[in-house]
Amino acid sequence: MRQLSLHVSALNDLEYSAYTEALHDLIADDQPPSDDYENVSVGTREVRAWLRGRYASMPLADVDAILKLFYPTLSAQDTFNAGEFFAVMRLVTHARDGKGISKTLAFTQGVAVPAVVAQRPDPN
Repeated sequence: MRQLSLHVSALNDLEYSAYTEALHDLIADDQPPSDDYENVSVGTREVRAWLRGRYASMPLADVDAILKLFYPTLSAQDTFNAGEFFAVMRLVTHARDGKGISKTLAFTQGVAVPAVVAQRPDPN
């Protein structure tokens, strides 16, 4: 099976906007903002915590099931690159749209992207 990773060029316009914004939100304190996604790295625990905060209504078991498609043990040493994060976001989009959790959905563009964007917490 193909690696669960999406090049930024595989994203449609809505996904690109939502998923890159999400990535920038996640790494804001750790790495300078840039459109150079080749060198992005973020720990699995950080991604898990960010997803739990951003998508509080999503069952934790679903979040973990998605992340374990990439790293079955979710150890502290595991890290996501940008392409893997984009695949995670696409899987989250499909799961929230009721399509379940499946590796193959990572390669199917999401249609519920506005719901992903709308979940951004109010900074106030």
